[in-house]
Amino acid sequence: HESWTQFADPLASESLRRYDLVFWLSDRPGEFGKKDSPPPVVHLPVDAVISWAKEDPERRAIKVLQILPKTVDPKDGGTLTVRFIEEFCDIKDMGGSLAAHFWTGSWSGPESLHLEKKRNTARQWLAIAQSTSVVSWLSQLITHLSEAIEAARIREEREF
Repeated sequence: HESWTQFADPLASESLRRYDLVFWLSDRPGEFGKKDSPPPVVHLPVDAVISWAKEDPERRAIKVLQILPKTVDPKDGGTLTVRFIEEFCDIKDMGGSLAAHFWTGSWSGPESLHLEKKRNTARQWLAIAQSTSVVSWLSQLITHLSEAIEAARIREEREF
């Protein structure tokens, strides 16, 4: 738990140091669900991070959300993300905020193909999910991605 205590206070603050910490701890830009190495956040004690957020969930859960690995696969460091979904996605708008966190990133090429890759990854996660909360959240994410894929295809067809 000592490692977490070094990060908890700066993460709770609104200082510029907090934003440096968020960037350092979290996923680096890259392909959704595919990283060369796990981000530093996966080395933090999951129980300590979740307990800290539960002390003031309205303020702290969103702070934790910002550093979550963009995966729910435990092999890729998704244990904290799974616990976050189980503990906090029933808070108003938190599930949508988490979806937005997973949605962010850059790509090249057609948007529809980019979103299809995200949806395929989410479907793979759904196949291994053991928690009803995670299954529910992933199902909603897949639905939103499917809707966004269709809208992107329409835009792409109109561009020709």
